[in-house]
Amino acid sequence: MTINAAFELGLFDECRKLLELHKENTENSDWHYFNHKTIRTAAKVGSFDLVLYIIDRLKIASDPDDPSEGMEVDNDGDLLIYKAHALLMTGQREKALSLYRQQINDTSLDWKNEIKNDFAAFRWLGFPDTEIAAIENELQLESINVYTRPDDETNTVLAEPYIGKWQYEANGYRINWEIKDNYLLCHYLFQTQETDSDEWMDNDIAVTRYRFKRMDNQTLMEEYNVRSNVLTVNEVTLIGNDELQVKSIENGKISIYKRVKE
Repeated sequence: MTINAAFELGLFDECRKLLELHKENTENSDWHYFNHKTIRTAAKVGSFDLVLYIIDRLKIASDPDDPSEGMEVDNDGDLLIYKAHALLMTGQREKALSLYRQQINDTSLDWKNEIKNDFAAFRWLGFPDTEIAAIENELQLESINVYTRPDDETNTVLAEPYIGKWQYEANGYRINWEIKDNYLLCHYLFQTQETDSDEWMDNDIAVTRYRFKRMDNQTLMEEYNVRSNVLTVNEVTLIGNDELQVKSIENGKISIYKRVKE
């Protein structure tokens, strides 16, 4: 099993073991490298000491497909943000704050939004809120609402009516959606229809981890896309047995999914 597969499946203990093994291999060879995704995964499973060790001492590939050349951390904004996260979570708030401010002043990218997404993911994953809130206050960051915590994954009764395969289709665009019960995963297959044809072409695949929660007479489905690092929340309502209304909490958009019968 790969590091990223273990993370996507929620096998965080296994993921941490694989990260340590990869660290040993990197230390003892000329061709093992860490890349951005692996460093991000280390942060998301709480291995912040390892993140600092990797960034400060080990080899990081500038191109995961061709790791023949390492890269300078000081010239890479993503790595500096993850270094800041690791400093924050290991009790080094002032050093972290200095790096956050340095990156926010870099206008080449909306680093505030990147930091907000990471903080939302950290809260969703159950990390302590005190340090995150302190940085949000210092940087005047508006936090992203997070409705669920890891304990909500134990409430599988709410999820049961929605488990199965669903499909949404509109304007030459189709989403095949499978809610699974084994690891609280959703698999999405995005398809587009070829012009003047009945053929559908696979366009993209996404994997999300999800949780359900009942709030204010609403059933909320909160999803964390482990690949794109984006947290979304929808209100979901069953219409009979074969239709599912999905309403975005962010913008109110409503989509109707049809149940795909086996």
